[in-house]
Amino acid sequence: MALFPSFGGMVDLATILRSKNFSEMHPTMRERLEALMAASDGALGWMQGVRTSQQQMQMFLDRYAPDPNGETSWQGQRWKHVKGAAAAPPGRSMHEIGLAADMKGDMGWLAANCAKFGLQTFQDVNHEPWHVQPVELPRGRVEYEKQGSIWGALPNYVGGGGAAPPPPAAKAADRPMNGGSIAAPPPSTGPTLTPALVAMPGDSGPAARVLMEALVARGLLADVPESRDGGYGASDQALVEQFQRDNGLVVDGQVGPQTWSKLLATVEPGDKGAIVKVLQTTLIVRGLIKDNPSNLDGDYGPMTQQRVRDFQSVSGIDPIAKVGPQTWTALLGVKRSVEVSGRGDDDEVQVDLDDIDVLAELADSPAT
Repeated sequence: MALFPSFGGMVDLATILRSKNFSEMHPTMRERLEALMAASDGALGWMQGVRTSQQQMQMFLDRYAPDPNGETSWQGQRWKHVKGAAAAPPGRSMHEIGLAADMKGDMGWLAANCAKFGLQTFQDVNHEPWHVQPVELPRGRVEYEKQGSIWGALPNYVGGGGAAPPPPAAKAADRPMNGGSIAAPPPSTGPTLTPALVAMPGDSGPAARVLMEALVARGLLADVPESRDGGYGASDQALVEQFQRDNGLVVDGQVGPQTWSKLLATVEPGDKGAIVKVLQTTLIVRGLIKDNPSNLDGDYGPMTQQRVRDFQSVSGIDPIAKVGPQTWTALLGVKRSVEVSGRGDDDEVQVDLDDIDVLAELADSPAT
């Protein structure tokens, strides 16, 4: 059986086809891309297809900074490109509507063969040989939509004759923390924000960093620099397992939706203190604000509130800057609801291609 390169390593074609960022592509794109990869017999594999507006926003904020003389306009201000490859603001990428894909593997083979499958690369556009789109369509999303979105767009791809775009996902406000039922997260129009922040014993990555801050906020760890060494060690695991035991959770040291639900709390605009630092840390590891001391001051002020509103807007959540169950669920990138104010019955998160750190993997790749 042939194996194909992907950002998760070598995988079989069936694994690529099952990934949400492939399976939620436009059906014609799926057919062409599957045939393209199959014909390569493992020379060409998969990087990313559908990209959510959340992911697009992460990439844009990671690579651009506000600047009155910047070349890009978004959210009523100018932005300057400061690092990495160029990135489109959310709402302006063909990836977001399932009509662009980034491939991995033999770029020479791709250049020589993509036209046979009705695809074109962007080698002559942005020097991006890995980026492919249908040959029949405009290369830019703005022009595509001006022409009536003839192939349609997410979530239902109803197209033809200038069909109207699908209605936006219904917005829902976060619930307060004083008990009661918690609404499910709004419907997704693409894969969940990746990677899911599930902290495992021994971890030293983003999830562990958020966990350490949450343990400090809960008073389970001392508020000292040593508690923020970035590692989820044995002594921390013992604290988490006791916390799980005390709250009637499965005692395994793994911090997923159920344990996050008990650790976290709603953050209101203007709040100050330890729980705000948990929010700020989460925004930092998600690439939504910069990692500097001024953004870790425990003060939920206007600038951070605006970044949360931006995130809520692209996530289909009422942009009121209150961070409750739905916003926490989206920020953590988990596939099940983080209820925050009550015990949940969520299944364990399953890791697949959609849970790999796409932002890191695509740091030097296009975000068109």
